[in-house]
Amino acid sequence: MKYILTTLFIFALHFPAHAQNFSMMLPVDCELNQDCWFMNYVDHDTVEEQVKDAACESRSFDGHKGTDIAIKDFTEMRRGVDVVSAAPGKVLRLRDGESDSFKTREEFREISEKNHDCGNGIIIDHGDGWITQYCHLKKGSIVVEQGQTVRRGEKLAEIGLSGVTEHPHLHVSLIHKGKIVDPFTGREVTTKCGLENAEPLWGSSQITYKNFSLYDAGFNAERPDFDAISRGNRGASPRLNSDAMIFWAGYFGAKEGDEVHLEIRDPAGNMFVEQKIDQPKTRARQYYFIGLKKPEEGFRKGTWRGSAKVTRGSTGETESLTRVVDIF
Repeated sequence: MKYILTTLFIFALHFPAHAQNFSMMLPVDCELNQDCWFMNYVDHDTVEEQVKDAACESRSFDGHKGTDIAIKDFTEMRRGVDVVSAAPGKVLRLRDGESDSFKTREEFREISEKNHDCGNGIIIDHGDGWITQYCHLKKGSIVVEQGQTVRRGEKLAEIGLSGVTEHPHLHVSLIHKGKIVDPFTGREVTTKCGLENAEPLWGSSQITYKNFSLYDAGFNAERPDFDAISRGNRGASPRLNSDAMIFWAGYFGAKEGDEVHLEIRDPAGNMFVEQKIDQPKTRARQYYFIGLKKPEEGFRKGTWRGSAKVTRGSTGETESLTRVVDIF
């Protein structure tokens, strides 16, 4: 039997004054930075309309109380990506029945008016004041019940698109005695941001803060529809008789001033087209594309290569992603 909540909420219980040492695993059954990525972090800035994440950067939004772990697109969501319990505990609350769909601004407003921003969700009590909350779960995917004891890593549900979200992802909040805690610092969000002297609560040293992530790219025969790509409709690949050759890429954690370099090379390794772009605004997710119409002599047969590279000038950090397409 599923217990449906009218409102999924976070609340404080009475616990001993001394909290146990707590650690958590990644609550998604995925390979981090390969088929799932951090999209937004917890906001540490308590001043309204100001944002600072754990590293005092801007990979968050005002008042964001959790960590967002995104998957590639709606197609991956439909295939099923498991959400698992970050630590052993007991299911306190859950809600199911909210739809998985791309919504209008008006629909978002209506959801918020009902206090259902989280969508389908689960709250788990881990003892000694530690609670985790899991949001935006897929409708009908919840496999636990209220009051059930769960193991670390036990499946709870699947990533969905319920509630207020524009991209399939899991929002996970960590709460200690009613206060939001950032697992990347081990501190309450009301404390100063910064990774210096941080004591991360992730149980694996492989889970670290990342400034940005190139997460997707591909070839198209026409101008890409990025809303459709997010829905899993990637469009037709170019062929010998296509009108154009287009290469596109998307990345999480775009920051004003990033340098984005896109290029396409033909089967002989010659540059077909390239472009450098200065990122104009800080955004949670950003797409770009380049391309040219078919030359008079047509496209050369063989393997074409598209590459994307993002460089963050303030740190010198770079990340690259390459895709190929065979033209015969």
